[in-house]
Amino acid sequence: MTTLVTPRTASDPHEKDRRRRPARLSRLALLGLALAVLAETGSLGLLGLSGWFIAASAVAGATLFSTFSYIAPSGGVRSFALLRIGASYGQRLVQHAAVLRVLGKIRLDFFTDAARVTSKRARPLRDGSVLDRALNDTETESMSLITVISPLTVFIVTGAASVVVVAIVSPAAGVVLAAAGIASILLSWNAARRKDREERDELVRAATRAELVTAIDAWPELVSLGAAGRLAERSTEVVDRLAAGQARDLRRVSTGRTGAGALTAVALALIAGATVFVDHVGAPGVALVVLLGMGMLGVAARTGEAFDALAAVRAARNRRMSLVTTATSPEAALPGISVVFDEHGMRFDDYHLPENAFRATERILSGNISRGGALVVTGPSGSGKTTFLESLGETLGTDAVQVPVDDHIFTGTVASNLRLALPDADDEQLVGILQQMRLTAAGIHPSTPIGVAGRALSGGEQTRLRLARAVLAEPRVLIADEPMAGLDESTAQTVLKTLRTSLPDAVLVLSLHYMDQSVYDALGDVELIHLD
Repeated sequence: MTTLVTPRTASDPHEKDRRRRPARLSRLALLGLALAVLAETGSLGLLGLSGWFIAASAVAGATLFSTFSYIAPSGGVRSFALLRIGASYGQRLVQHAAVLRVLGKIRLDFFTDAARVTSKRARPLRDGSVLDRALNDTETESMSLITVISPLTVFIVTGAASVVVVAIVSPAAGVVLAAAGIASILLSWNAARRKDREERDELVRAATRAELVTAIDAWPELVSLGAAGRLAERSTEVVDRLAAGQARDLRRVSTGRTGAGALTAVALALIAGATVFVDHVGAPGVALVVLLGMGMLGVAARTGEAFDALAAVRAARNRRMSLVTTATSPEAALPGISVVFDEHGMRFDDYHLPENAFRATERILSGNISRGGALVVTGPSGSGKTTFLESLGETLGTDAVQVPVDDHIFTGTVASNLRLALPDADDEQLVGILQQMRLTAAGIHPSTPIGVAGRALSGGEQTRLRLARAVLAEPRVLIADEPMAGLDESTAQTVLKTLRTSLPDAVLVLSLHYMDQSVYDALGDVELIHLD
């Protein structure tokens, strides 16, 4: 005998809120950052030392009896070149490996949370756009190491080092370079902070995707109606809207790059002037300072893309966490119910129906259904039938199979949906249950494709497929919400008889809008509860 009380609590106190805490960088990610800094150091060092080397060689060539030695500088140039090549290659390998690990973890966390979603909460999440958005957002999050953390870290480290080197050669140029670097990064940050296109782009992209999916599904029917031209026009309009938004983004990026280029040009002119006229540095030093400053400001300009990516990462994370929070946040607890389930059947007590438009006072339900019997709950919409069935099903747990009105039908074939309940079912078993449900008479067989979410089937056919799937699971208690929805009287009676004959020892709990003699004839031993 199994005694169960109260379906679930309103919260899960044991759930760790680990996904809300920022993940620490792994050793692999830290190694990738170190390699990125080394690669940029090699690039800047190669640029600055090469400029100094060329200028110094030119000065030495124009000087009689020069003692200039090219051996050490040329060795330094080769060293910086090899450092840049080797570190860049290692950076790509290591950072992409780290990103793939992070992506796998984020998606695993997301799908783990999604698997915990109750059937009621899952209903608004069944739109394919949710999955598409979630996968794109998890990818955006995982790329933050490459798109955000790495370029900002590289700028901070190499930028500071460049300013120090330039200041050693020319203190005035060092001050100008530091000011130009700060101004560049502030402009980049401000541009990224003001933009609001991420949400707009997401909405436009979602509308485009929905329009194209709808167009593909509706194409055959609209062609037959002669409306294919209008459908093509609508799809083109949505695609053009998306393209226009992308063009605006490109113009904004182009404008930003033009501004960054102007800032760099002015800063380099001031750096050169400060080096020559303030600190009176020679030609090799000027070449070193100007070229190193140009490289450093180039790194600073790339922070604009990093700040844009940071905004995208934050938006993606907020959307993902909002989705997870919405899906897994505590629901209002279902009304408590005490259930005793044993070899004799099922007995329930103390189910409280609150006052509402149908009841002036609270009502307490109880019932006793023997094995092979049925409980039928009737009443108008809003009287509490579905809530009662959900409370009972949550309390019974694995002893029961619930079939809600909108129980999901998966894209694929009839057989693939039925085998979710009985993976080892052979074609003969599948054909048998389809015949009992009068589906084969409608031309539906195990190999019949049913389209996205069962769209190829009528409402009544979807109802019968859901019930056929539940029957194959052979539950001890079958709970079905409106199993006669979309069925004519004759088919409805056949379906009820099939439920009874296919599950002779199971307890059937059904919610119906009405009750007549045909239901008694189909189900046999029936206990009726009318909610009013």
